[in-house]
Amino acid sequence: MLLTDTLHYQRITGTFVAQGGEEYLTLGNFRAPQLVTTQPLYPVPPVSPGSRESLSIYAIDDVSVEAVPPAGLTLTAGPDQFLCTSSGAGVPLTASGGFSSYRWNTGATTPTLLVRQPGRYIVTANFGCGTVSDTVEVSLYDPARHRLLGLPPVELCVNEPRLLTARAGFQDYQWTDGVNGPSRTVTAAGLYRLTARTADGCLVRDSVWVRRLAAPVPPRLPADTIVCADERLVLRVPPAAQGITYQWPDGSPETEYSIRQPGTYRLLIRTRCDTTVATVRVRKVECAPLEIPNVFTPNADGKNDVFRIVAPSSRVMRLSIYDRWGRQVFQTEAYTNDWRAEQQAAGVYYYYLRDETYGRVYRGWVEIIR
Repeated sequence: MLLTDTLHYQRITGTFVAQGGEEYLTLGNFRAPQLVTTQPLYPVPPVSPGSRESLSIYAIDDVSVEAVPPAGLTLTAGPDQFLCTSSGAGVPLTASGGFSSYRWNTGATTPTLLVRQPGRYIVTANFGCGTVSDTVEVSLYDPARHRLLGLPPVELCVNEPRLLTARAGFQDYQWTDGVNGPSRTVTAAGLYRLTARTADGCLVRDSVWVRRLAAPVPPRLPADTIVCADERLVLRVPPAAQGITYQWPDGSPETEYSIRQPGTYRLLIRTRCDTTVATVRVRKVECAPLEIPNVFTPNADGKNDVFRIVAPSSRVMRLSIYDRWGRQVFQTEAYTNDWRAEQQAAGVYYYYLRDETYGRVYRGWVEIIR
């Protein structure tokens, strides 16, 4: 390399191949410019006093000498590796041959190192007059990052085939019932298991439940109902389970539905596969109110001896009577005007009366006079 810049430092590099027996190395250029490539060393002549001859001086700084392996000798411990499991047989890391000795950062001194833990592994090899190194990263297989299916439970309708498809990027897909390949069709409920291997040879397992969707059970609506003409009826159903929706005649999906007109009302209960229907018939009538006395005299004189409720038509009445301390003294599911207040002292009592026929509730008080 001919140096022509006389004002600045210039970086030069080169490789010297020793033949053996050398004792020193001379750095510099002592050839005449026109003879650089053809003539032997050209001595620098002395400078005579008073002469006008010029002289170039080369200053050498920061000399770095590195030993390099012979041509064609390269150290490699292979590509980065995967461990399928930290408790398995492990993975061997093997350094290339041609070196006089080896040392791993684990302390091992053999060309091959059996690895059972993830981490960074460095091998240093000696080639006689120096060393070279190589590094291999070993990672541990993470099942959470290699889900084959990753599916929630699959819902299957009657006579409906469903396609199960595993994720791409694996090899040797095998289902436990003998089906091979990443995709398969299912028509029956059950647990389906799948195995495959990663590109690094690690075995991967996954599974998915397939369940048959049964027809939805309709919620219980009231029996055919009579409603007073001046009242409304509110139908109530429990909240729909997951995957089920309601639809009332006006399209409402709510759990309550108000009825003001007579007629037949249908609630549709839908799943992805089926629809069932709950029905109630509503009839409206003119409901004359009950006549409830506020006093009676159970003294066995044949006059006003019982708590008599007057109904304009046949009714089913549920009645409870309480004293002034809130204790229940009488109760019946079907009152027939037969409470005579035996063993009850005179005074004021309170009643709760439900007209089961028309769904009306009456609350009030009645005084017993003896």
